[in-house]
Amino acid sequence: MRRSTFPKRPTRCSCSRTGSCGFPLQSSFLTPLLASYGYVVAAPPHPGNTIFDGIPACAANAALVASFQERPNDIIFVTDQLLAATADSSSPFFGGIDPQRIGMSGHSFGGLTTYLVTQLDARYRVAVLLAPAVPGMPTVTVPSLSMFGQVDTYVDPLDRIRNAYLRSSSPKLKVEIAHAGHFAFSDGCFPSPDCNPPTTLTQPESHAIVLRYLKGDTRFDPFFDVVPPGVVVDQDRSGS
Repeated sequence: MRRSTFPKRPTRCSCSRTGSCGFPLQSSFLTPLLASYGYVVAAPPHPGNTIFDGIPACAANAALVASFQERPNDIIFVTDQLLAATADSSSPFFGGIDPQRIGMSGHSFGGLTTYLVTQLDARYRVAVLLAPAVPGMPTVTVPSLSMFGQVDTYVDPLDRIRNAYLRSSSPKLKVEIAHAGHFAFSDGCFPSPDCNPPTTLTQPESHAIVLRYLKGDTRFDPFFDVVPPGVVVDQDRSGS
């Protein structure tokens, strides 16, 4: 869990979910940046499905099924606790979180969790789906950003993400990164077709594109409307 210096008015809260066999600090290129924007960023672990539970145990079918069932409640519990803390005058989070400004993000299995949680609980007002695994035929009804690499072999077929984006409500944004794989959204990169520079982008190159689109200020729209080479963007702002 990371905490920035709170502004005078309540700030935002973002729950950030890791992928299968991940761990809370797996995307430190991203979470401190969110905190610097004034977010309280919570990135809790998933017991039984973290790298510290060992491989292949964390990826065993039983661990995946249990995590699928437990992750949404994990998120809701953490959010409940943070909102309780913001109402507690003895807590360092007192007055620090606006319950109307809560978002949810996740990478891989965490993206799957984001689909599930935003369907279950209306408190989450925005969804950021990073190379998400797609459960069934989800529809996101809150403003969303879907982002993935075009050479991702872990959430193949990628049309599942594209179709989930098409079904989702606007405003929404989809960003496809050419020459990037599944690990574009984490600090580490395991040698594989998804991480094979120079055939694929390096981690700093991938991260620069990811961070470019995690914007929150419309004053910079002219900059973001210029699409970098190798990036495919689709957006629908009709609901904004």
